[in-house]
Amino acid sequence: MSHTRLLKNILIFEIILMIVIFVSYYFVFLDIKSKNENTSVLRNNLSYQIGKQQYMAEMQKTIKNSNSDISQISSMIVSKDGDVAFIESLENSARKNGLDIKIDSLTFDDNANLSAGGLTSLRVKATIKGSWLGTFTFMNELESMIYKVRVDTFALMYNTDADPSLTKKGVKSTVWQSIFEIHVLKFK
Repeated sequence: MSHTRLLKNILIFEIILMIVIFVSYYFVFLDIKSKNENTSVLRNNLSYQIGKQQYMAEMQKTIKNSNSDISQISSMIVSKDGDVAFIESLENSARKNGLDIKIDSLTFDDNANLSAGGLTSLRVKATIKGSWLGTFTFMNELESMIYKVRVDTFALMYNTDADPSLTKKGVKSTVWQSIFEIHVLKFK
């Protein structure tokens, strides 16, 4: 019996040892699984934070670029008190090109879309008289102004009557007369 008892004790010891090993494997497995899940959560959080930082960097870059675009666009709009300066620039451009200019009317056209943005439209109707080259150069300068100018109407007529202010040395010259209407954006 001692031999059977020894075998029985060995068998019980092996069974207990196997149970302890399986239980320890189970706890090690749970620990590894928990650490893998934590690692996965940390990796996802890190990826999220990196993505968020990249997004913020891109947004800052976009805002920086937008600020320069906004200031550039704002410079194309007549300021609140810039009506006189705009009209003077029109008159100076006409005079520089040897033209006589007469401003026929100045009005503000309020548009619901523009008003929502704090803008209005300044409408200028004017008449210029002078040479063909002066008129052509003036129109080019008008379209090339720093302001956003829309030419709505432009009529060009000529006659061969002498104009004392434009005639040089008593020679008759061709006088061109232009009537135009423009709109320019203006801050309210």
